[in-house]
This record gives sequence, C-alpha cells and structure tokens, in this order.
Amino acid sequence: MQPTFACVIGRVPVSSKQNGAEGEVGDRNGSVCSVTMKRCCTYTLGVVSILLLVAGISLVLSKVFPRFVHSMVEKEVVLKNDTDAFEAWENPPAHIYMQFYFFNVTNPLEVLSGERPAVVEVGPYTYREYRPMEEVAFQENGTKVAAVNTKTYIFQPEMSRGPESDLIRTINIPAVTVMKKFQNVFLANLVSAYMRTLGVGLFTTRTVGELLWGYQDDLLASLQKFQPQLDDVFGLFYKSNASNDGQYVFFTGELNYRDFARVDTWNGESSLNWWSTAECNMINGTIGASFHPVITKDEMLYIFSSDMCRSLYAIYEEDVVVKGIPAYRFSPPSEVFGNTTANAGFCVPLGNCPGSGLLDVSTCKQGAPIVLSSPHFYQAEEKFVEAVFGMKPNKEQHQTTIDVNPVGKSKLSLTSSAEVLSIPGCGWWADSLFPTRWRCDAAFPPSLMAEVPGTELSPKISSGEAYRTLSGNNHVNPPKLISLTVKRETCGR
Repeated sequence: MQPTFACVIGRVPVSSKQNGAEGEVGDRNGSVCSVTMKRCCTYTLGVVSILLLVAGISLVLSKVFPRFVHSMVEKEVVLKNDTDAFEAWENPPAHIYMQFYFFNVTNPLEVLSGERPAVVEVGPYTYREYRPMEEVAFQENGTKVAAVNTKTYIFQPEMSRGPESDLIRTINIPAVTVMKKFQNVFLANLVSAYMRTLGVGLFTTRTVGELLWGYQDDLLASLQKFQPQLDDVFGLFYKSNASNDGQYVFFTGELNYRDFARVDTWNGESSLNWWSTAECNMINGTIGASFHPVITKDEMLYIFSSDMCRSLYAIYEEDVVVKGIPAYRFSPPSEVFGNTTANAGFCVPLGNCPGSGLLDVSTCKQGAPIVLSSPHFYQAEEKFVEAVFGMKPNKEQHQTTIDVNPVGKSKLSLTSSAEVLSIPGCGWWADSLFPTRWRCDAAFPPSLMAEVPGTELSPKISSGEAYRTLSGNNHVNPPKLISLTVKRETCGR
C-alpha cells in the first residue's frame, strides 16, 4: 500500500483594509502556490512509486534470477559432443602441474645405529602435466561415456629447485620391500647377507629423475634370476608417464545434473576388492577434476583416487575469496584417515591399522610397504611427527583444500597436498614410519597464470574472469561453459 501524503497549502490572510488590486494579487499568488505544491506532490509520489517498483522488481529478481541461472547451468552442464563442457573435459585447457618434494636423509649412519632419522625437505621439482581423455565412447543413449585418462609429464626447470639430476638420499624401497617379505629370522638373515654381497644397503642415493621414473635396481635384477616375472626396474612413477590408470565410465549428467562426471565403473568394476568391507570398496564421486554444478555448503564432495586406492570426501570449511572470486572451501576432515568405525575396512587384515592419519596401501601396491598420509604427517598422531626430525606439519601448507564456485560445477582453486610416501620401519625401528616424498598438484588457466620462473606457482585472476571455474569447465554466463583451473598462491612452500 502506497503511503498517503498530505499537501497543505497556506494562504496569507488579506487584511480587511486591503481591497481592489491588492486582493487580486493575493488570490493570484495563492493560486500559483497551490499549483506549484500540487506539482511537487505529484512528482514526489511518482518518484516514490518508481522506487517502490524497482525495489519490488529487485526483490523478485533476487529470488528468481539465481534459480534461473542455476536451472540454465544444470541443463547445460552435460558431457555431449559439440559443447564447451565436453571439449574442456576431453582436452583440459588449463596449465596443470605436479610438484614433488623429497625428504633427504642427513644422518644415515646414525639411523643404522638406532638413532632418530633426520630429514630435510628438498623441492619442488615441477612437471607440466597433460591429461586428455582418450578412447572416448558414449554409451546408453548418451547417459554415460567411457574414456581413459592418459597423463604425460614434462619437466619444468624454470619452476623447479634444480635439475632432475639432483641427488637425493632416501630409504631403499626395493630393499625394504624384499626384507618385509621375509619375516622369518633365518630367512631375513640370509637375505641381509645376500644384500651385503651385492653392496645393497638400507639407504640409496639416486637422482630425482631415477626416483620418479625408474632405474635398474641391483637387488631386483639378481632376484629376477629366480623369479623371471619380477621387474628389475623401480620408480615411484615407473610406467606412469604417457600412460593411463585404466578405463573409466562416467555419467554424463544427462539424466541428473548431480551425476555430472561421476564415476560409474573403473576397469569394468563398480567397486574395489582391496578392502575388507563393502563400504570401503565403494567407488564414489568424480576423479577430482570436476564436480556437479550448484554446490551447497551442506553436501560432501566425493572423489575417487586410483593412486590412493580408495574414495574420500571433503566437507565445507569456510567461505573464501580467491583473487576476488567468492568460493566455498572444502577440505577432507581428519576423520577421512582417522581410526574410526567407518574406516575399519581399510585395515587389512582386519584390525591391522597403522594409526590415525595414515592409510596402509600395501595391499594395492603389490605388497610394497607403503603408507600414505598428509605431508609431514599433518593430522596424524603426534608420535609419527616426533619419530622423524624435520617434520613440520602446518595446516596452511599441508592441508588439502578445494575451492569451488557455488554455481559452478568444478574447482576454482585447489591445494592438493595429497600424500606422503612412508615406509614402515624394520629391525630396531620396526614401529616407525619413514617419509620419502610428497607431492602437490596444481592447475592454472592460461589467462590467469603468471609465467614467472621460480619455485612457487603464483596464479593471478583478472576481474573480468570472476565467475569462471577450473578444470571442470564452467562459466556463469549461461549457457556458455569455459574450463579453467587455479591453485592457491603457493603450493607447499
């Protein structure tokens, strides 16, 4: 209801002595005043009405327009030919990088004498990563799509601490793996004696390139004589360059926008077989490159990682602004790797749990005694941090975070401090874990990345690109969808 305005026009009384022309002037002045005030009231009422109308329209738009945008995004975010979403999914235009940090052992002789290991973090060693989807085939009337995600890595010296030829002293993983296979004291002594004849010790010094991509190991080569099927080459990412981790079948989002890019099967299976419960063997979520559109604060973002041999989830942590862009920050809670009832199935055999904050993946790594954790044992039990001198867990540097635009269907920023490779101890330090390296994944759209040589990845975002989101490919200008990925300002520094 519009307000009522009272326009009161006052007349100056005319003296009874005034007459003639003076009276006429008084009446004329009063009439002019009356007309002016009426016009004023009419103008005021018009302005107020317009303002109320604008306010009403704004109120309606504030409720209707976001729903309209959400509806448009939900309809357009589908993996199908000849769409921006599909093109960006198939050939991500973002600059994707993988940075490695190694733990260089500084006191190997003291460790052999039973003292606490001391390590110094060395890195980053940065690689540009290319990850197109290949062998793409649509299935079931476009509701699913099969593909392999081939990954190729190219070293970036200008973004690295040093060359791939840098030497790193670390634990000898093949030797520890062989020693772990022989728990019998008699056999263990025989293996130890055999290793000494070969000059193989508990520690090894190798180049960054060898540790990552592979080198011929003397111990494995000698054992190959007895087991021909054994590969004599070892590397943390051996056979991972220019290769893929198997075939995926994804939902396209055609039937339900919340299924966009969600994994249906991996290598023909809808679940895993490494763990001891059905829940832990479930394949949930996307592969982490993108998420469904219109994300809310109260949902969990599920990710399946073949590297980690499991699915995990992230929950809303806080609102953030990434270079001027509003976003929701999600992060895996400590419960993901905690000693909880829900995680009991990850302890193989049942009840054999490595400790809170850790994941023993030896069951899916061909028996290699490998345990995963966050960098520097972040969120793990304090005893693991104290067991190795040089561990400095820090939330800002070592927490995994995913920043997503609420309307967008994928990440706006990513800090992926996903793993530390830890080797369970043996002999006098049987209850210890030995950290070897950790990695940080980062992705940058070409238009947002500062191509400045150095050891830190420093993205920048211009104001004109305030609503585009990364590697999942999204633009809030419906129906146009553009891919881009951004990492936070520093990655593990």
